[in-house]
Amino acid sequence: MFKTADGRPGIVKFDADNPAPGDYSLVDVEFSIQDEFGVTGRGDASGIFATVHSAIKDYIAKNQPDFITFSAEEPSRQKLYSRMVTRMPGYQGVQTDPWAIPVQLPEGFDEDTFMLVKSSIAGEL
Repeated sequence: MFKTADGRPGIVKFDADNPAPGDYSLVDVEFSIQDEFGVTGRGDASGIFATVHSAIKDYIAKNQPDFITFSAEEPSRQKLYSRMVTRMPGYQGVQTDPWAIPVQLPEGFDEDTFMLVKSSIAGEL
């Protein structure tokens, strides 16, 4: 839980799967401001994304998931996510068909979903 610069409550949610031993792990990340998942248009996007980015980095440090997914419908948010994924140490964008990866993809996974893979296993795909 966090607060925006103007005091609105925000939350970053991590929905992790429960893989069998030896299987890949995946976490789907989403965040909301006052229970709104879309662009609110109230400003402070850079501060909110900095907070979300920090929360994702903390989660990665503690849990080391093999894959990370998050979605964006709005073009402005897709642009921000595109920049954010290049700043996730130890992870890179998936360079293969995500449907061919032996992992349970999150509900609603589509072309608006960003997927990162741990760099150390990217060559296995």
